[in-house]
Amino acid sequence: MKDMKSSGIHTGEIQKQLEEGRIVKVKPGLYRLADVQPGESHGFVEICLAMPKAVICLSSALAFHELTTFVPTSVSFAVPRSDKPVKLSYPPNEPYYFAEAQYKAGINYLKKHGEAKTSELAE
Repeated sequence: MKDMKSSGIHTGEIQKQLEEGRIVKVKPGLYRLADVQPGESHGFVEICLAMPKAVICLSSALAFHELTTFVPTSVSFAVPRSDKPVKLSYPPNEPYYFAEAQYKAGINYLKKHGEAKTSELAE
């Protein structure tokens, strides 16, 4: 919401867009366009914007890396056990809470530039 307000969009306009179904509330302060078509990382961006420490995991990570033919019905993500849970209305999600050592193990950071994807192993 702060990005919309800094662009000159007032809360009244945001409410109007919600009522008209042009945007969807993901969580307080986080919205998405209603007509965005799902892509390969459908829902991942919303999860990671809502919870910066979220790490896509399990069946969602396998599907992203094309290591399964299974299509998850919700986004699985890991967060440290010490983090406060955030309730998201969208996308369907399944949080997993891990101890710090298990949470940090094997995290890959992906950056997409055009069609190329690069990853760096977390330290």
